[in-house]
Amino acid sequence: MEPTISPSTEPSKTNEPTPDPSKTNEPTTDPDTSLLAPVSENIRQDAAPWCFRIRDLGKCFGAHWAVRNLSITLRHGEVYGLLGPNGAGKTTTLRMIAGLIEPDEGSLQLSGVDRDAAPLEARKKIGFVTGSTGLYQRLTPIELLHFFAKLHEIPEHEAQRRIDELVEALALHSFAKQQAATLSTGQKQRVNLARALLHQPTLLILDEPTAGLDIISADFILQTIQKARKDGRSVILSTHILTETELLCDRIGVLFGGKLAQEGSLAQLFQTTQTHSLAQAFLKIIQQADPLAAPHASAHMNHTTENAR
Repeated sequence: MEPTISPSTEPSKTNEPTPDPSKTNEPTTDPDTSLLAPVSENIRQDAAPWCFRIRDLGKCFGAHWAVRNLSITLRHGEVYGLLGPNGAGKTTTLRMIAGLIEPDEGSLQLSGVDRDAAPLEARKKIGFVTGSTGLYQRLTPIELLHFFAKLHEIPEHEAQRRIDELVEALALHSFAKQQAATLSTGQKQRVNLARALLHQPTLLILDEPTAGLDIISADFILQTIQKARKDGRSVILSTHILTETELLCDRIGVLFGGKLAQEGSLAQLFQTTQTHSLAQAFLKIIQQADPLAAPHASAHMNHTTENAR
């Protein structure tokens, strides 16, 4: 895991079309529970400028294209669900966006910063959490957060304020001074989320963030995602738990064979697939992409559903 440096959180100015004035679903920022400074005040998702954009992204391993011709755009304050069966290219996509692996083709821009031209500047704007992210086992959560604050070059007084807010928001008090080696899976994941939010990223990338967590720990993660949206951050969420996707995501993209098979809001996916549940829509999209893959996708979905109960 490579640390990043604190980013600027000012959204870029783009020539976006004028929003429909009839739309009034405006998220608000709750000052009493704010997870650090919001990206901007009173951002309306339908009116917000784009935050993140990839065009024709691709990654090849040997002779196999894990991801090919992938294009996605996110606005500030939007939660985007990235779904797909195992091997669809989700993790490869997220690691390319996070800067952990280099794409073989395509471009990526974040708040107006082109990653090819300014890779470090783009990385400053990203927070990345996976279900398997490790911690330094001998450090306590407080020590770890102070360590990453120094890596991000956050001034000491500002770092203390941010750490105090994150400890409060993610309820880290009871284990904040225990060594990471002694923490439960859920406690470790909450510390990882605090680490990812410490430098106030514009884009939060979550790869299976609730995998293996109990319902209480998972709820902390889901509440944090909802708060990130209210603060104007963009979130990419990859999960096999479809109830989380339905609850949180403004738009959903279904990957299959490294390509975007379909994209849209939950209502749009229901309409285009003529289904009434995300599981049904998912299976139909996979079947349309490759009829031979549908039985395998169905088995995977049944297994995932059983594990989520």
